[in-house]
Amino acid sequence: EEYIAWRQTNDRTFNLIVDKDAYSPGDTAEILIAQPFENDVYALVTYERGHVYKQDVVLLKGNSTVYKLPITEDMTPISYVTVTVISGAEQSGSPDFKIGMASFRVDTSHQTLDVKVTANKESAGPGDEVTYTIETKDYSGKPVSADVSLAVVDKAALALAPANSARMLDAFYPDQALSVRTALGLVSSADDFNAQYRESIPDGGRGGGGGGENSLGIISARQNFKDTAYFEAQIVTDKDGRAQVNVSLPENLTTWQADVRAVTPDSRVGQTTHNLLSTKPLFIEMQTPRFFVNGDKATVGATIHNNTDKLLSVNVSLDAKGVDLLSPAEQVVEVPSGGQAYVMWETAVQMGVQRVDFSASAVSGAYQDSSKPALGTLSEQGIPVYNYTATETVGTSGMLQTANSSTEAIQLPQTMNFTDAQLSVEVSPSLAASMQSSLTFLKDYPYLCIEQTVSRFLPNVIASRALKDSGIQSFALQSNLDVQVRAALQRIYARQHYDGGWNWWDGEKSDPQTTAYVVYGLIEAKDSGYDVSGKALTQGIQYLLENVPDLQRNDSTWKYNRTAFMLYVLARAKELRASHVNFIYEHRTSLSLYGKAYLAQAMHLLDAQDERVNSLLSDLETAAVLSASGTHWEESSTDYWNWNTDTRTTAIVLNAFTQLDPNNPITANAVRWLMAHRESGHWTTTQETAWSLIALTNWMSASNEYDTNYAYAIGLNGEMLDQGNATKDNLTETVNLKVELKDLLKETANYLVFTRGEGTGNLYYTAYLSADLPVESIEPLDQGVSLARQYYTLDNSKTPITEIQRGDLVRVRLTVVVPAGVHYIVVDDPLPAGFEAIDSTILTDIAVPNSYTLTDYNERGWGWWYFSHIELRDEKVVLSADYLPAGTYVYTYLARASTAGIFKVIPPTASEFYFPDVGGRGAGSVFEVKP
Repeated sequence: EEYIAWRQTNDRTFNLIVDKDAYSPGDTAEILIAQPFENDVYALVTYERGHVYKQDVVLLKGNSTVYKLPITEDMTPISYVTVTVISGAEQSGSPDFKIGMASFRVDTSHQTLDVKVTANKESAGPGDEVTYTIETKDYSGKPVSADVSLAVVDKAALALAPANSARMLDAFYPDQALSVRTALGLVSSADDFNAQYRESIPDGGRGGGGGGENSLGIISARQNFKDTAYFEAQIVTDKDGRAQVNVSLPENLTTWQADVRAVTPDSRVGQTTHNLLSTKPLFIEMQTPRFFVNGDKATVGATIHNNTDKLLSVNVSLDAKGVDLLSPAEQVVEVPSGGQAYVMWETAVQMGVQRVDFSASAVSGAYQDSSKPALGTLSEQGIPVYNYTATETVGTSGMLQTANSSTEAIQLPQTMNFTDAQLSVEVSPSLAASMQSSLTFLKDYPYLCIEQTVSRFLPNVIASRALKDSGIQSFALQSNLDVQVRAALQRIYARQHYDGGWNWWDGEKSDPQTTAYVVYGLIEAKDSGYDVSGKALTQGIQYLLENVPDLQRNDSTWKYNRTAFMLYVLARAKELRASHVNFIYEHRTSLSLYGKAYLAQAMHLLDAQDERVNSLLSDLETAAVLSASGTHWEESSTDYWNWNTDTRTTAIVLNAFTQLDPNNPITANAVRWLMAHRESGHWTTTQETAWSLIALTNWMSASNEYDTNYAYAIGLNGEMLDQGNATKDNLTETVNLKVELKDLLKETANYLVFTRGEGTGNLYYTAYLSADLPVESIEPLDQGVSLARQYYTLDNSKTPITEIQRGDLVRVRLTVVVPAGVHYIVVDDPLPAGFEAIDSTILTDIAVPNSYTLTDYNERGWGWWYFSHIELRDEKVVLSADYLPAGTYVYTYLARASTAGIFKVIPPTASEFYFPDVGGRGAGSVFEVKP
């Protein structure tokens, strides 16, 4: 029986006929080729067999031929043959051609591995060790050695989202079109034909132990809860096709799914799964919020499961720390066979605590279990507690270069009713030590856009390299740095766009500013000895080369500044050309001061003898602002689009002088100014902090600030707080002191004195006072952004509510008003502790519609689509936008009232990510979830 595989008829196609519709490896496909011209022709036969092969044949005038194609095991399930027949030129015209294509299905059974996994137990208890046996066989049942991966994952977690990878057989042997384009220079429409053919193909041609007891009868609380019990991707089955893996289960009571995937060197593949129940005859599960706020009252509970065949009378008890129990700690409940029971405790969160710890126990005769909350995120499953306060911080910093003393006066607020205050003092014998708190600030920053991902590791790798070059090993700095850098690199690779660039948050088109910063970070990491993906770096550099702006005379300053930064990064990548810098230098009056600093470094890297570099440095030196606290630079306007502030400008200009003119006296004064303008041991934004650390590290190397030897002392109100000696041995160690409210003078100023003795080196200090103000005593704050938050039921979007029943859904409406456009804004909307924000992206939650009616828009408000990045966290919802024009924006989302209680709701806040003096704070509130 014949099957016609191609029936399109036009002046450049003809039919190819195959002898049957399915083949197995070892068969031979016969393809009938009919000669479509009246003269001898030349034919090119192209077919796909894992790779593309070509063969030439000659067809005689008026004849047909049968082309025989052997079917091999490496051919894909759908294979294609294309024949291009070319006729010689005739007197009346140019050469002509015709194309035909045929498809045929190849059996993949020979490429399939039979994979089997078994466990040595039908069920297991928490913490038990389970042995998995993996077997791999070929299609005929013969054992075969294979590379195997094993993942043991909580099946409940797998239910949250669809699989993120195709079945292995489908991934290795997908249905796909012929992956070759046929082109003929004589007739350009051949390319059009191929394109039309590809478009005609669907999808574009892409194809039960006790576990918790011990012999003393003491119940050990289950607390080791994990979503993934085990993962290993480098298991190899032996020549008999067998491998065994021992897995120690966490203490979840759930169904563990073992996912095994196997592949052989010749690309035979297979996979399978196995489910294992981890349970106990009697067990208890706690139900708590993910966090608390000081002063909350909450009803926590526990579900008791009876898996035995009889009714159990169970003694249930709760051990709690950080809360006052308003219900009896011990209760008795009857649990039917194969059933459940639920018990509750009324609690009140104690003021001033930072965590709450629960342990619930269930005992019935020989059966017993104890568990901590599965939702706890702190050590030992502790639950974090946030303060219902607004923290106000004031501070000062200084630097002693010679034997001298410095006195700072600290006055507690007299006009505010604060609940607590603390004085923090930090003394460092060198920049290397004083930078530790700044590095910690970057590491612990609460957001993780691509800029912050780079800022986390960039100053670290530069500082670590500088210290190593100076023969100093900083264990504090190097600790976990390798892990941190590798994690950041993987995140960067995963978020690189198809065009080679990156953007501030995921899902947006590539941005030259962000891309340049990422490429700069990759270059520094590579120079520090880290293994950086050459492909990712090359594609990033290529994106910059292709997107260097074609500047015009009247272009905005921000565009000139961005171009200067891109040129500096290209210079670091050794890809800068002289033509790139000539125009921008001729129009350097359009650059801000920090843009000139970037340009000077770029030109120096291009040609160290270029006299124009000195001209740029002279402009920068002339623009310096001198004051008692040192030297800094101030821009005539703020460059919002490029994350710049005057502090950042000062750091970037200092870095330029450190690299190009390190002996200039201006550098030491700029260092002094930067160190005096820290807040809480760091600078205000991630960009200010990152560039300040880079500049200070490079200055530290250039000035050889490693020869330190002097004595120091710290006093408060005439009493010694600390004293010691600064030497090269403790050069990277920081002295941190805390003074509590009870030890501070309330009615008069507190005098903090820093004294440095004779010797070499510099002493850096910082002191800041943090006062916690109760939310009830402060008003909403509008510093360029006004915020309001209200709660509604689903069926009434007009009347705000302050209470709802447990289990119901709540519509949260956040209104953001900006009288003037804001850049890189981040809005935090804290949740009541009894709420869970609804994540519509997971399969087990409510889906949000893809399109909206007019009624929907009336409920959702206007402008919510400007927030391009949304994070649903345990304790808050975070909204981000790189730009909001002046206007009013309303963002609504759904939350579920999951825990009964009376909850204090921390005010919503907003700030520009790189300009935090622009922002706002809404009002706090109290919300009740009824049981």
